[in-house]
Amino acid sequence: MIVMSTIRSLSILLIVLSMLTGSNTISSGGSTSGQDELLPTTVADQPTREGESFNFDFGPRGGHVKDGWTEVQGTTSYEPGRGYGMVDPTEDFTVNNRFSEPSPYVLQRSWVYEEYADNLTMDGVRSQEKVSFRLDLPNGTYRLIVWIGDLEKGVYSINISVNDEWMVEEADAFHTVHRNMYFEYNPNPRDPDLTYLNYGMAVPYYLKVNVTRGYVVVNVTGNDTAYWDLLADELAKDPAYSYLSLMSTGNYKYSQGTGPWRYIGGPFTNASVLGLSAYPFPDFPIDGERGSLEADGDIIDPDILEGIAAVNNDDLPGGFEHWKTSLDHELTGRNMLARAQLGMILAGSLGLDREIEILDRVEEDLDSLNDMRGDPAVLELKTQIKQAIRGLTYEFERVLY
Repeated sequence: MIVMSTIRSLSILLIVLSMLTGSNTISSGGSTSGQDELLPTTVADQPTREGESFNFDFGPRGGHVKDGWTEVQGTTSYEPGRGYGMVDPTEDFTVNNRFSEPSPYVLQRSWVYEEYADNLTMDGVRSQEKVSFRLDLPNGTYRLIVWIGDLEKGVYSINISVNDEWMVEEADAFHTVHRNMYFEYNPNPRDPDLTYLNYGMAVPYYLKVNVTRGYVVVNVTGNDTAYWDLLADELAKDPAYSYLSLMSTGNYKYSQGTGPWRYIGGPFTNASVLGLSAYPFPDFPIDGERGSLEADGDIIDPDILEGIAAVNNDDLPGGFEHWKTSLDHELTGRNMLARAQLGMILAGSLGLDREIEILDRVEEDLDSLNDMRGDPAVLELKTQIKQAIRGLTYEFERVLY
């Protein structure tokens, strides 16, 4: 993903929202070259059952494992009897959390680390070629969440495919150090060769997958063709900004302009994967993509329906006004959930002041859905609202530097 302005954590909200209502959807019955030999002999051989959820935490043996998740090492090979595992062995890694701060004048690495570090994100698996993981699933529609990143250093130009169908292309997982310029930093003073630009972070990618052949093979790899093309274009210009690009060696190329530094991403260095979840796709009250959103038949609030229509017509201010009017309505159940979902769709597309207003009320709606606490759609929206609020926290935090 080529970034032409200072990236902020709230960009995760845009990633989440782009997949919230069903974009990035594939059928697993597509291309399967090189994978048929992994298919169980019969569907009965699969150890998974319809309706189950699966959570896998990647990393070394004895490493950090999130509560209730299944540990998967880089050497945990796929076996039909087990129903999951690596197609090819790969390298484990653990994040070095002994670090010094690069400068008192930039965002502190400890802040970013504390925001993202947990048992899931403190270790993982990585490869300079690809990480390939297989999971047997009964046929049906599923949500896959693939966590990429490395809390020690940025990850760039990542592609994610499911059964050879591209779902995500040119994705990055890094956190800027400063809002206007970029600093080198070293996470371990004893090793001067470990010098990076920007901090590492963890980013979840939400995918909708239609399983038709009893399994999924998830590949995480890289493709930085677009990055190199853009870098060549920028280095040939006399730009208004100073363009900076991280190289895989830790060095960087730049084009000195007259304005503040801007970042254009980086080339693929390695595929770093922290974990993967799979569960039946939630029954959201609003389906489709922006431009073709459609409410389920049980959604009857007129302002929510008008707000959806406005978003489909690219009238985001109008959609916001209808959403805001709906706040005066006494809604319950799925109509309240629809209001929260519409708010999330709008929050990633409007200005910062409106994002703050929307996210606070969306969180309040979700917390009020006591009779739907275990509903997968509610749980997923709650996760997304936390990620969005984290982004806003960074937006305020970074003004100090």
